[in-house]
Amino acid sequence: MGLLSLLFFCDFSSRVKTYESHFIEVYFSNKLTLSDLAKTQSDLSAKSIKLNYDYLRFGSDGKLTEIEYHVSAEKFGASDRSTNTAIELGFIIDTDPNPKFGIIAGTREQIQKRLKAFEN
Repeated sequence: MGLLSLLFFCDFSSRVKTYESHFIEVYFSNKLTLSDLAKTQSDLSAKSIKLNYDYLRFGSDGKLTEIEYHVSAEKFGASDRSTNTAIELGFIIDTDPNPKFGIIAGTREQIQKRLKAFEN
């Protein structure tokens, strides 16, 4: 997949990637602060993607330690949670008018495995 644009938020710890103009990928990690999460939420909202944080927990350093979220775009929705944000988790959305999938959520490794399955 060709990478068209790559946006980084606050110390490159939260990423929103857009591939081939119809894939949006977001990951959460233990490097994020509340302001990073708010910016990600705002940027996705501008793309008509609703991201709600159902539960957030931060360490004494202000960095994310636990998360539960729900994301939705038009007809599709997904959610996930983690008590160990040292392992990146997130989602990828296929915004193509005829998508191969709607939203895939999970750890980075799980998402990549599911994407490969769709390619076959």
